[in-house]
Amino acid sequence: MYQTYRSIKPSLFTGFMAVTAVVAFALHQTTVTAAANQLFISEVSFANNDKQDWIELYNPSLNSVSLKGYYLSDDLDDPERFRIPFDVIVPAHGTALLHGKKAENLPMNAIKLNFSLGNGETVTLTSPSGKTQLDRIALIAPASYKGQFSIGHKIKNPDIVEISYQPTPGQLVGVTAR
Repeated sequence: MYQTYRSIKPSLFTGFMAVTAVVAFALHQTTVTAAANQLFISEVSFANNDKQDWIELYNPSLNSVSLKGYYLSDDLDDPERFRIPFDVIVPAHGTALLHGKKAENLPMNAIKLNFSLGNGETVTLTSPSGKTQLDRIALIAPASYKGQFSIGHKIKNPDIVEISYQPTPGQLVGVTAR
């Protein structure tokens, strides 16, 4: 009834293994491509004593993306805390800047969140469906540091989180033209 791999003819076994390898590779590539093309949190500034908290989102895809309907939160238990209510277009390989609740002297078209950011919180980016968390980053301030800093994912390798002592809101540090 059941066959082991040894009892299958060698040509059938080779064909089976080739098909399995192709399907596994295709699934891996699809997953990697989907992950590589989704928005992520590139930089966050908080607890800088200047009340200018902000979140920068990066679009690594080749197409512009509208942020309308996406959610941001600083509370893991409430991922839908702030819904982006209108079309904010993030160009391909570009960024969008969203400012904390207490931010002052902002440009007229600035997006202001309904929450402030603080040490120990986790910022989340959730899809418009409200069901898929696209990214999150824990906000941990450097011990006893009093100057400006930001924390974020590296543009070229979003799996790496780093602290920058020279925040760069709206600037693509380390990104080269393609």
